[in-house]
Amino acid sequence: MNYNKPFLLRAILCAVALTFALHATAIAHISLSIKNKPVREVIRDIEKTSDYRFFYNDDLPGLDANVSVQIEGGTITAVMNQLAQQAGIAYSIRDNNQIVLSAVAVEPQQTGRRITGTVSDENGEPVIGANILEKGTTNGTVTDVDGKFLLTVAENAVLQVSFIGYITQEISVLSAPGGGVNRC
Repeated sequence: MNYNKPFLLRAILCAVALTFALHATAIAHISLSIKNKPVREVIRDIEKTSDYRFFYNDDLPGLDANVSVQIEGGTITAVMNQLAQQAGIAYSIRDNNQIVLSAVAVEPQQTGRRITGTVSDENGEPVIGANILEKGTTNGTVTDVDGKFLLTVAENAVLQVSFIGYITQEISVLSAPGGGVNRC
């Protein structure tokens, strides 16, 4: 019985130490000192020095904008807020350190048309984080966890639907079934 007490005490101490170590790595601190560098390069720097991975459409407006970021031991949210503000992009941080970049949604136009839809893959599975962009504008959104989106666009708009690893599709709002996009 005496031999079990030290073992149990060591096991508890190890569990506590492991919990603190996991918690400390979950809140990663980032230090960046960047001046006048394109967003694309800043993203690569963040990916090289952290566990974060970025997902975005290569044609996303703002990726070539030069930005300056000065953060010492900050959170990824603080870094992304600076990038988003300077480059005019939107972001969302997902599970597993994934960051999805998208165009900033513009205030809906009064004479617009409200479009809802679902983006799914060839197996009918929802595509999470697909970019939906009104062609020729910065008006866009990203699909939710069910692959659904809602966007107000001009009456004769063309939607560009894109996702990494898939061919970008263009869909005319006028020719979409039922006045909306049912499946991309």
